[in-house]
Amino acid sequence: MRAVNFPGMRNINRSVVLDLIRRHGPISRGEIARRSQLAPSAVTNIVNDLITLGLVREGSLAESSGGRPAVLLELVPDAFQVVGVNVGFTNIVAVLSDLRGQPLARATVPTCPDQSPEAVLQRVARAILQAIAQFAQSTSPATAVSQLRVAGIGVGIPGLVDTRRGYSVFSPNLRWHNVPVRSILESALQTAKHAPGPEHVPQIYIDNDVRAATLGENMFGAGDGSRNLVALFVGSAIGAGLIVDGQLYYGANEAAGEIGHLRVTEDGPRCSCGNYGCLEAVASGRAIARKAARLLKQGYPFTHLPQLIASPDDVTAADVARAAAAGDAEALRIMQEAALHIGVAVSFLVNTLNPERIVIGGGVSRAGEMLLEPIRKTVLTHAMPVARNR
Repeated sequence: MRAVNFPGMRNINRSVVLDLIRRHGPISRGEIARRSQLAPSAVTNIVNDLITLGLVREGSLAESSGGRPAVLLELVPDAFQVVGVNVGFTNIVAVLSDLRGQPLARATVPTCPDQSPEAVLQRVARAILQAIAQFAQSTSPATAVSQLRVAGIGVGIPGLVDTRRGYSVFSPNLRWHNVPVRSILESALQTAKHAPGPEHVPQIYIDNDVRAATLGENMFGAGDGSRNLVALFVGSAIGAGLIVDGQLYYGANEAAGEIGHLRVTEDGPRCSCGNYGCLEAVASGRAIARKAARLLKQGYPFTHLPQLIASPDDVTAADVARAAAAGDAEALRIMQEAALHIGVAVSFLVNTLNPERIVIGGGVSRAGEMLLEPIRKTVLTHAMPVARNR
């Protein structure tokens, strides 16, 4: 990880040093200088700032090889908290975490996407405040006052996002166009005077939900430390997040990763974006459920799926996966066809980006090997050997 050495980049260098301490601590100042390629004097100044802010502390001594042992530095995980929010099609989930990403409290409220953006964002504010209140109630009042220091709120929203302005530019699934998410949410939190939480509304960051999840996977999850990573999330929608040379990749107009709208079949159904045959229209959780419902109504010989649902209109992708796992051949065929389309899209990403690791997440991924194995086979037959063989 290389730091930047010119005026105005102090905050970036501070972030580099803090991330090195988080990832590799306990770590010495000398090792930070070596990894970051910053001057030792710059590292000393930044570390002193981080100690003053309460983010970093000095710990034990490193083993000595004959000279003076170095003092090791470590992150103070409970110095502040952060709130992460995922605005899904079905539910809004808010999680209060410490600086190591360990969850401290969690709240879930229904999204109700048919309501106005303002109403949905009121529900986002409710989820945030419920998570904060849950943490406050889990400790003594005095402890809650001293420990509750929310440094920031990050909100992930499906679709195209203008991160600088905090706008949802276009979210097909929520049917949002140019919604000033950050300002609406700030107002909603400011008017909730009765709710426990910080005296002032913390800084709010808005980003695409998949990009936010990809950053989380790269910092804390299955993609930890990968410098070139693809994270593909398959749920009610489909999207990919990209880490390129250690940095989250946005593209020229912050539209990178919209793999769900890659056309994978010529005769597919209409997608929420308006096109036909998109990956999302044939392989997302909602697409799997729609196909199963249609085939049930047409009398296809499902052996287990009908027993799991009240009516075809109630079927979910999870129901289809459960039926497939129980031996329902028709349900398994639906899951495998979705996996084939996903595999084609993954092959495209492999050939284009040559990542060192691919992470697949989202609700549909819980189907496990019945989904993952066909994806692997498709990648083996479609992706270039030089790109896939790692």
